[in-house]
Amino acid sequence: MNKKLLFFILVLPVLAILLTGCAEGLTPASWAGITVAGELAYAAAGPQVYAIDLKNGSELWRFPEKGSPAKPYYAAPVLTSDDQLIVGGYDKVLYSLDPETGGVIWEFPNAQDRWIGSVLIFNDQIYAPNADHKLYILNLDGELQGEPFQADNSLWATPVTDGEKVYFSSLGSTVYALNAETGEVVWQKKIDGAILGGIVLDSDGVLYIGTFSGIMVALDPEDGGVIWQREFPGQIWSTPALSNGTLYFGTHNGTVYAINTQDGSDQWEFLADAPVLGTPLVLESKIVFGTENGALYFVDRQTVKDNRELLVGKLYGNPVLAGELVLVAPVGGDQTLVAFDFDGKQDWDFIPGK
Repeated sequence: MNKKLLFFILVLPVLAILLTGCAEGLTPASWAGITVAGELAYAAAGPQVYAIDLKNGSELWRFPEKGSPAKPYYAAPVLTSDDQLIVGGYDKVLYSLDPETGGVIWEFPNAQDRWIGSVLIFNDQIYAPNADHKLYILNLDGELQGEPFQADNSLWATPVTDGEKVYFSSLGSTVYALNAETGEVVWQKKIDGAILGGIVLDSDGVLYIGTFSGIMVALDPEDGGVIWQREFPGQIWSTPALSNGTLYFGTHNGTVYAINTQDGSDQWEFLADAPVLGTPLVLESKIVFGTENGALYFVDRQTVKDNRELLVGKLYGNPVLAGELVLVAPVGGDQTLVAFDFDGKQDWDFIPGK
């Protein structure tokens, strides 16, 4: 397959619709969502969700037993305090699974569209964003708590909270802040560009959001006021990474930026070989990110020197830390999950049915 073909198959529907300003009927580009808990990784990877042993990459269980490519799972599963694994699919159902067996505990079938973003668990409640423009709030038994919150457009990203407010964003370019106790709107703010990724909070509660228009913006958590914003030459698809006063993020033109959280000023930038759509993983001395060409970069945060590994497939999603390993999920190859050490050496890979 031509190296650009897969990217256009996955991404062109998003580009075409977003650039016309319409999000109705959107078919999102999709790649595996990964969650690590203890010695296991849970991967929502297309037709099925897998539990994988981190020691050797072996499969422990899969859900459903017989998956359908027409009803995939891509939102990273989320563990609750009472040992449930919450994951949503394109079948419009939100599932609670037993994390040890993959058995179904309960189902919430009331949404009208796909589950694209992961849920937030806070105060024993599940804040679940759906592409049907609604934020559903459930208890840990899967019971709806009041009427869903109606947003202005599809909700693709995981909400975040500072303990007082729950924040989330829409493809309609709006950031919302809800009272975490009452669910009432505290404020909402329009910014420039559809928001495909999520929001990151710093220790002072400041919100940082990137948009499809290439805008990175810092918002005041009290009222949504703009503290600063900058425009970059390339769409921002994902949630930025935050570490010690620095934001790290990639763009569709293949540039990865490190900027100061105080004013958005440059620290450094790095040009990769292809679009960078996922959130970089920040390690102690490096950041790790993948590209559309299948290159996995390990870039020194101080010297900005890199080493890289080339995989069969495309790396659109977020690298995930698993102890002393980095997990990535290629698209378009045989491997569903690949584990690397911090020097970029492959430790194991997971191929379903291998």
